[in-house]
Amino acid sequence: MQYRVKDLIRLLENDSEILHYKIRNQSLWMILRQSMIEHLITHTSQNDSPVRSPINLLSSVRALFYSFLFPPNKTKKGKVLFIASSLKKTNEQYLNHITDPLFSSIKNDSYVFYEGKKTVRKSFSSSQRSLFWMELKINFKLIFKSLNKDDLETIRQFFFFFNKKLGENNLPNTSINQNFAVKKINLYFLKYEAFKSLLGIIKPKVILVEGLCYSRFYITSVAKELSIKTGELQHGMIDKNNHAYNISEQLAKQNTIQYYYPDYFLSFGPYWKSFMNIPTKHIPIGFCFLGNFARQQIILNESKSILVISSSVNANEIIKFTLELNELAKFRNTKIVFRVSPRELPNLKKVYASLMNQENITMDKNLNIYDSFLKYDTVVGDYSTVLFEGIYFGKSIYLFNTTSTKVFCENELFPKLEINQLDQVFEPNNDSFNEIKHQIWSSNPDENLLNFVNKLP
Repeated sequence: MQYRVKDLIRLLENDSEILHYKIRNQSLWMILRQSMIEHLITHTSQNDSPVRSPINLLSSVRALFYSFLFPPNKTKKGKVLFIASSLKKTNEQYLNHITDPLFSSIKNDSYVFYEGKKTVRKSFSSSQRSLFWMELKINFKLIFKSLNKDDLETIRQFFFFFNKKLGENNLPNTSINQNFAVKKINLYFLKYEAFKSLLGIIKPKVILVEGLCYSRFYITSVAKELSIKTGELQHGMIDKNNHAYNISEQLAKQNTIQYYYPDYFLSFGPYWKSFMNIPTKHIPIGFCFLGNFARQQIILNESKSILVISSSVNANEIIKFTLELNELAKFRNTKIVFRVSPRELPNLKKVYASLMNQENITMDKNLNIYDSFLKYDTVVGDYSTVLFEGIYFGKSIYLFNTTSTKVFCENELFPKLEINQLDQVFEPNNDSFNEIKHQIWSSNPDENLLNFVNKLP
């Protein structure tokens, strides 16, 4: 049986008892929530697993050297600390196009820490540091760290309760492996201790991070103990089926739930507020990078071409929709350009061989999605942030109604097309998004961020 995310949340969090199982006064459910819900989604839908990139040893060694030589606790201090949680490199100017443009706009009063090995480079300023050495120490400690008998018993009781709840709601008994959960909990507390030590030294006024509401509650909980404000930077689209930003009504009533969520959510625009119900103050900021990029480019549309976007989690269905669309496009003298996700490039031939051999289909391997946007009038694909970014560039947008779309998409903004309705893709619909565009994407993000920072206590 196929479940929408919001239905899983309603069933699993139908009472506050799920919060009662705690280790060191931290809720096991909040620590494991993302992993357990995503695991259930994987087992109740037909989504493919994301393709992972191979490990690069050279980048690991380089990151280790720089992060050890220039530790984050020795950086120049400022009012605002940005933590870039992943690499989102779209050009040579920025390592992360979510955090870096914001960091640049208030550079004199801010600093940024990068996670992961790929984010280290020689051009780091005194306000930029890598957390890779800290991450390595955490993973090394994980080898030897173990929970005590009382903690393990609490975990056992929690899993007994959770599996019983699955049965009561006719959900498949596919909760995550208990040994995996123990490792996840161990890792959580090691990160908690590391950030408590680091933040206790540098003491910023506010920490702005991507993905806080997914599984990074070790940052928010430490910050609240140290009286440091936290804010999440929106990094992608939000839907009522997004478990990171939506909790059940029963959990929302619990005062303790505020301990885990950030004080502020800095969004792309006011549009997104209605798609989330977490106990966080919503502040529309905008998206610096998108505005800066658009101002620097000349849009040159390639006539009679349609850009199909892969989201990398639903390859088989995307291929079926694209092949059917291509048959229709041939009769209209229209070319299909298929853009793979950068994470799919290492396995491109293996995953998309059936498309690469097709007449009239061209593969777009551009790492910068925004360069791809400039060339085409129509964008179509699985449900993802890319479609909303297409609105910013004035594109016609259509949505393949794949399994992934059905599971994750509550939004009715885009036309959802079944495989027998793809002839609609050839009709322009960009004018229908004109009014909503500025609600989705707030203007003047630099100014909005400065106003937010200046109003901080």
